[in-house]
Amino acid sequence: LFIRIPGWATFATVSLNGALATPALANSYHLVTCAAATETVVTLNLNPKIIIERDWGTRGTNGVAVTRGSLLFALPLDETTTPLGSPYDKCFDSGCSRDVQITSSEHWAYALVVPKGMMPNSTVADPPRWTFTKLSSPGRHPFAGRLAPTVAITAEARELPSWTMDAEYIHSPQPVPSSPVDCRACGPIKSLQLVPFGSTRLRIGMLPYTSE
Repeated sequence: LFIRIPGWATFATVSLNGALATPALANSYHLVTCAAATETVVTLNLNPKIIIERDWGTRGTNGVAVTRGSLLFALPLDETTTPLGSPYDKCFDSGCSRDVQITSSEHWAYALVVPKGMMPNSTVADPPRWTFTKLSSPGRHPFAGRLAPTVAITAEARELPSWTMDAEYIHSPQPVPSSPVDCRACGPIKSLQLVPFGSTRLRIGMLPYTSE
């Protein structure tokens, strides 16, 4: 049996039949030899790290994104859903399709707190005091947002009062401020919960950052 180990799984392990786990080389096929006419139980742990990636956004923005394995994580916002009464609203065996308006009253303007000395075009793996948590097992709809959260990253951030809504496009935020931001007027360090980007409808996927 050949098991494909992704390139980002630099700390992956494989164990057979409950035995001690052994490392599996990233970006390779891991060979498992199975005895004939018996059942072999293979346990694969990919063990991806939390990664802060710099240099997102247009030139000079230097925003950051947070990934873990193949997933991009984002700051979710609460949602108020208002049906628009569209003539195209239809229901099917798999569920209903509706045209809706989604708004939020939740605060969104934050700067992530990253370790000092983060260089341009660099990444930070497993930043101190950031944690990954499994909240529940994936259900029928694993990306159901806050209705059924499955995994989350707890990050450190500070409120950024200078980042506001755009004066011309009043329903959109201003462009992400260039980082690192001057946080002398920022709020205190607090914990934020980031969730997979695909489980959100209103979210902030790229954020500015400040150093500790």
